[in-house]
Amino acid sequence: MEKILHFLNEYRLLMQSSVRELWVVYFAKLMESLAYFTSMMVMVLYFSQHLGLNDVEAGKLFGYWSLGYGILIFLAGALCDVIGIKRSLLLGLLACVVGRFLFGVAPSFYVTVLFSLPLLALGMPLLIPIKSAAIKQYTTARSRGLAFAIFYALMNVGALVAGIALDQLTWIVRSMGGVPKGKIVMKGGHDVTPYVLRLWGYEFSSYQLVFLFGFVTTLLGLLAIVLFVRQGIYAEEDVEATQRDQKERKNPLRLLWASMSHKVFWMFMILIVLMSVIKLLFTHVHITMPKFMLREIGPMAAIGKTYSINGFMMMVLPPLIAVYTARFRTFSVLIVGGFISALSPFFLAIDAQHYAPIAKSLGIHPVYVPVILFYVMLSIGEALWGPKLYEYTAAIAPKGEESTYMAMSGLPWVLAKLPAGIFSGYLLAAYCPEEGPRNAAMMWLVIGLTTLSAPVLLVFLRRWIVPKESA
Repeated sequence: MEKILHFLNEYRLLMQSSVRELWVVYFAKLMESLAYFTSMMVMVLYFSQHLGLNDVEAGKLFGYWSLGYGILIFLAGALCDVIGIKRSLLLGLLACVVGRFLFGVAPSFYVTVLFSLPLLALGMPLLIPIKSAAIKQYTTARSRGLAFAIFYALMNVGALVAGIALDQLTWIVRSMGGVPKGKIVMKGGHDVTPYVLRLWGYEFSSYQLVFLFGFVTTLLGLLAIVLFVRQGIYAEEDVEATQRDQKERKNPLRLLWASMSHKVFWMFMILIVLMSVIKLLFTHVHITMPKFMLREIGPMAAIGKTYSINGFMMMVLPPLIAVYTARFRTFSVLIVGGFISALSPFFLAIDAQHYAPIAKSLGIHPVYVPVILFYVMLSIGEALWGPKLYEYTAAIAPKGEESTYMAMSGLPWVLAKLPAGIFSGYLLAAYCPEEGPRNAAMMWLVIGLTTLSAPVLLVFLRRWIVPKESA
């Protein structure tokens, strides 16, 4: 009871000390999360079905898009610090609204490559740093740790609902009025024919409906920002201390160069690079896991519902954990959480038939057992390192450079998606092809060993990359 009262008191302080813009940003983050998580889970499937790309080609396109996204994120943080939170949110959300709409209504190679993907690559980088910087601006130092934890939890409410919505949209298209597009195609004993829903004289696949769902939720977030966010609002009374002279803020490149001149910036970047290797597990969740499950289980595999395990756990755990990990050093929490997440793929590195007795007692396909265990362990680790990484980034950033540091914290992860996308394509083609013999356990073993190298290196490099006062 004492711990519950402590948490409620912390929450009350957050409510009293923050400004209304915090809750509007929370809502916009929830809406964007719904769009982001549903669309990312089907993007490479969309590439294969609508653009006719094989595993390797789809992985490369995802990787090249991520590279362009990473180049833009390099400047996005500094740009956000110059033009302000509201303008950045409006520009980013508007680009995402148009991009997702085009994905939903114009599934062609040229529209996707020339318009849909570039618009998302423009909009998403503006949203990543600015929402985190907004939380720092709209809260006081006393309640900021809980604010970041709630922010992280809300993001994963989006993941939870997105997972459920994804499976429902697939079920609707295949079971409620959907018709085969072309001849029935059977592979591995499964009907893998593309099904479409005919509405108003147009045909929509389940993947198109997913992007249109994202279009609607992103539009709701955009409207909230337009109507309820004021420019230049701060929760702290000492506003001047958090604002730079406007002459120094006109050039985002100069602001970025000034940040890069700090020694602590490069220590921070080494930490972020290694944490990004762990975060690449989510790239495999988005582009490797869907094809793996479809090929091992069949076209009605519960990709979304199993994915929602992560969303549910991350919705519940971070605010609770934040209160009780405040007494521990940030880096120690990052290490422990990193190791837990990095070990999660090893459940999938065991042949699914070894889980058959458990699966039989539960009445599910054997592959679901390691998939569920993977998501549970991944989520426990993420609940430890995720919010702490956001909080650490905001804390280490100099006044007025919060968005720059937030953007740079995501840069290594985004840039690493290019080799990760290509790597995923080759792993799927070699170990889990659509047709022919498979050895999916080996694929996940390779992914697990690659990921585990990151927390090991963090332990060995600890004294070189973390300031003593932050360790």
